[in-house]
Amino acid sequence: MNRKLSLAELLSNVFSDINENFQSTLKTYEAGQNVFSPRDPSQMVYCLLQGAVKLYRLNHRQTIFIDLLPPDSLFNLTSPQVPNDVQIYQARALTEVELLSLPMPQFWSIVQEHPELMLLVVRELSKRLLQAQEMIEIMIHPSPGFRLLRFLLILCRNFGVPTSEGIRIELKLTHRLLAEMTVAHRTTVTSLLNELKRQQLISITRKEITVRSTEGLRKASELWFREPPYNYIIPGNAEQNWL
Repeated sequence: MNRKLSLAELLSNVFSDINENFQSTLKTYEAGQNVFSPRDPSQMVYCLLQGAVKLYRLNHRQTIFIDLLPPDSLFNLTSPQVPNDVQIYQARALTEVELLSLPMPQFWSIVQEHPELMLLVVRELSKRLLQAQEMIEIMIHPSPGFRLLRFLLILCRNFGVPTSEGIRIELKLTHRLLAEMTVAHRTTVTSLLNELKRQQLISITRKEITVRSTEGLRKASELWFREPPYNYIIPGNAEQNWL
């Protein structure tokens, strides 16, 4: 039985069939490099083949996190009838990444001519919409504990690799980065992660987090959902409360 191609694979195959210079559209970025910045021309659609890309905005030197994209994601996708003149947010490689970049008009022309590709694009956009709604629900909650726990579960889903010890999130995640992505203080994130380690719900090796119990993390988030917003440290007797 033939394996179904991913969106990135199918888009690469279709585009290479019609473009002899396909290799020139594949771009590699090192961790920390900008894919694009605000006010850059917005004329390309990007498909993430490998790595992770962070989308964010800067507002008076404050970083506003938008999304963290896993492989097989499309971004900077706008309607062919209403193209953006310039970028309104920033895209930065969180890890080393490989991107397929396509001119906006050519992308839509390709999609319209290949129904199987159109179906995958629609599925990708639907998935992104659902995750955006989930992220909004998480980030408006007043509890930093709830926000961090639920965000870890999203990372497990998008970047997790099953191991004998649990789900390893294959990203180098500093406390500062997690704090930025969950709108929390770095010291709060450190306290929460230490408590999660103490309760053996997670382990951390070389900045990679392994979630040892996604169910335990989910139950913990449900507890924090009910906690008053002024509680920034996980309460005592957590083994009884969480599990």
